[in-house]
Amino acid sequence: MVQSCELGMNAIGIDVSAFNQVFLNVTFNQRRSNTGRQVSVTTFNTNNDPNFVNDPLGGRGFDDFIAGAGASNVTRISNSGEQPHVWTWSGGVAHQITPTLAVSADYVYQRSDSMLRSADSNLFCCGPDGNPLPIRAGNFPELGGQVQGFGRPDPRFNAITEYLSVGKSRYHGVQMALNKRMSDGYQFGLSYLVSRNQDDHNGAFSQPHNPFNLADEYADSLQDQRHRFVANWVIRLPWEFNFSGILFMASGRAIGVSSGGIDINGDGVTGGDRPICGIDPRFNPGCSVLGIPDGQRVPKNALRSDPVYRTDLRVARRFTFGRVTIDPSIEVFNVFNRQNDNPGSYNNNLTNARFGQPGRSSLLPYLPRQAQVAARLTF
Repeated sequence: MVQSCELGMNAIGIDVSAFNQVFLNVTFNQRRSNTGRQVSVTTFNTNNDPNFVNDPLGGRGFDDFIAGAGASNVTRISNSGEQPHVWTWSGGVAHQITPTLAVSADYVYQRSDSMLRSADSNLFCCGPDGNPLPIRAGNFPELGGQVQGFGRPDPRFNAITEYLSVGKSRYHGVQMALNKRMSDGYQFGLSYLVSRNQDDHNGAFSQPHNPFNLADEYADSLQDQRHRFVANWVIRLPWEFNFSGILFMASGRAIGVSSGGIDINGDGVTGGDRPICGIDPRFNPGCSVLGIPDGQRVPKNALRSDPVYRTDLRVARRFTFGRVTIDPSIEVFNVFNRQNDNPGSYNNNLTNARFGQPGRSSLLPYLPRQAQVAARLTF
């Protein structure tokens, strides 16, 4: 639903809408069964057996492999699964200051409580700390040291990864813009966005730290970037030269952290594990960088990348020779040669001494200064 009105050179608009989020290769509101059984086997001829090509399985059959395969991992869609949907509200105002200059401001709110997420449903609940009971015996500092294993509720299977339509997300954003159309030899556009993006999952395939306390996963989203400012301009210089450029400035983005493969609570899953600082010294490097005090659990996506500042410039001129035109140009990217780091290149292993330090990236927005000369011939 869209409602708007215009008052002279002012405009006000309000929009409320709902969108379904489509996930490919995932079927909702269906039950599927497969009574067949399949085993995948990979073999290697490590002893150079000349008969390997004729009998790569060494005389073993289906039942032989089934007998030694152990429990299987299972993936299923919850019976309560539904098509994820997102509600969006937006409203804005615009004012034309002069015939070529306009200003606008817009607010956008998005929410969903049915985003697709996954969790292991084959765990016993719960220990004194609210975490699932460990599936195996071992030494887990957060559980008090050496503990016994409780196995699985359904011992026929190992992990039962269940897709749930309960993911929560919230977005608030305010964008302001000032735009001038070409007049008096120049044009420009300025835009500034301040926003907050939070959710309780890092995608449909991410695992929580504690599947019995999904609310504890609610924190900044991987897409959370609080501030973005973009300026672009075109200026007509003497002798028919055109000078244009783009200035981009943005605050850091949230980055997920990793336990470095350490199973903190004994549930057999490490992807979403987040430690309590001060208990296991292996996580001291990460807790120190994040500045999290002892006794507090590391939040989801607790790391932040550095801000990005980038300026790109271009100078061009057209030359005409009868029906032939030549458009030479000089472009310089990242003019001030600032080091901009890709959020995906940061070391996010809490146990690593280089935690929080960026790596290299080959993506254009994060490369050092580059220049190129080009020409376009039209005839």
